[in-house]
This record gives sequence, structure tokens and C-alpha cells, in this order.
Amino acid sequence: MSRRATSLHRFLTSPDTAALAGIVTLAAGVATGLRFVSATFQGINGPGAAPWLGWVSALAIEGGVLFLGLTVAARAAQGDRNVRLMIMAAFFIGLSAIANFDHVLAALTGGPVTWQALEALDRWTLVKAAALGGAVPLVVLAALEALRELASAAHESSGNVERDAAAVAAAAFRGRGSDALINGNGR
Repeated sequence: MSRRATSLHRFLTSPDTAALAGIVTLAAGVATGLRFVSATFQGINGPGAAPWLGWVSALAIEGGVLFLGLTVAARAAQGDRNVRLMIMAAFFIGLSAIANFDHVLAALTGGPVTWQALEALDRWTLVKAAALGGAVPLVVLAALEALRELASAAHESSGNVERDAAAVAAAAFRGRGSDALINGNGR
């Protein structure tokens, strides 16, 4: 393998590259969610309402998805699966998905979403709208989980390095060199 191919492989498989991709995905998902949810709330608030009302409502929902997702991920990394937090996270993900679904449907129908407008759409269009509406909050959740996995793997590998370094230091302190430790009789 050439030096360039090796460098590219190392870059693509690096945990730092994966973390950067996860952060970019997370930021894009939250930004898209904020945009879609704020547009939905703007439609609910009416044409005369201040635009910031839609953004504040969107920030509450998308912030809830982000905060609860991070909290669930952090607790899971500690081995704790808090069902109440998971239910609350699912609730906010559901709210975000519904608001995104509403935004996609409004774009498809060219106006406010009503039962009559929905009945005029074919099933495939409704399936696409539901998939697109649910994709944004789910990609945020998936990015959070991927970042948690990367952080957990980095923590585990740094723990191994710390344990190995401590074992080498202890062996050296006892007057046994690192060779004795490597050969298995450094305890």
C-alpha cells in the first residue's frame, strides 16, 4: 500500500475523524430540526406572531432531544439504564418528528396541513413525509449514541494504558525491570 493510501486509511479509521463526523452530523441535525420545528410553530402561532416565538419553541424541543439524549447516553456509559429518562427522550423525539412531519407535509401540500390536504395525498407521499420527518431527530439520537460509543472506547483504551503504565511503574519500583513484567513474572 502506498504512503498516501496508508495516510488516507489512517485518517478514515481514526477515532478523531469519526468524532468530528459525529459532531458535524449532530450540529446539522439540530440545525435542521430547529429550522423545521420553528417553521411548524410559526404556522401554529399564526402569521401575526413574532418569529422568535417559533424559534424559542423549537429550541425547547430540539434542546430537549439533545440534552436528554446526552443524559441517557452518559447514564448508559455508566451502566445505568434510566427508563424515565428514556421515555422523556422518546417523547421529545416524537414531538420533533411530528413537527418535522408537519413541515414536510406543508411543503408538499403548499399550505397548512389539514385532513382534506392529507386525504388528497397518495400513500407513498405520506410514507416519504413520515420518513423524512422522523429522520432528523433520529439522526441526532444516532449521532449522540455514536459519540458516546467513541468516548467509551477512548476511555477504555486510556484505562488500559493507565493500568499498563501503573504495572510497569510498580515493577520498576520493586526493582524488577519491564522485561520481567513482559515475560509474565513481574508481579
